Amino acid sequence: FEIKDREDIYSDRLAARQLEFVIGKESPLVRSGEPINFDTLTSEAYIAVTDDNFKIAHEWFINQCESTGYRPREILYAPNISTQRLWLGAGMGTALVDLKNTPWLKDVVKVIDLPMGNTNWLCAAWKKENENPLIHYFLEIAQDIMA
Repeated sequence: FEIKDREDIYSDRLAARQLEFVIGKESPLVRSGEPINFDTLTSEAYIAVTDDNFKIAHEWFINQCESTGYRPREILYAPNISTQRLWLGAGMGTALVDLKNTPWLKDVVKVIDLPMGNTNWLCAAWKKENENPLIHYFLEIAQDIMA
């Protein structure tokens, strides 16, 4: 998200990352056993991260909500990604997360099979003015590791 439309940098995709729409297993909705769909999710909060690094991702999520008709009960703003993960584990709501980056989270959340997730990319980016000859070697190694 952060490098989209930046004209002063080059970027290269390293690996695809799937964002999963998840809900904490301790949430009242999951514990009730009700089917989880956009209608029942309106009783849940959505947990966003207020860190500036996530601003564009949050705007993307709001646009997704509008296109699907999903309206969370409220949006909780966590000060950082760690707090968001803790709130998810406590059952305080839903969020979009990359489960590959936080493997322990799989034990405390349920993936919701609704069209809210999205593939995003882990990218390397560097300023166009940077003429470091090792950049292409770094990209080759990083792509091999991430594949």
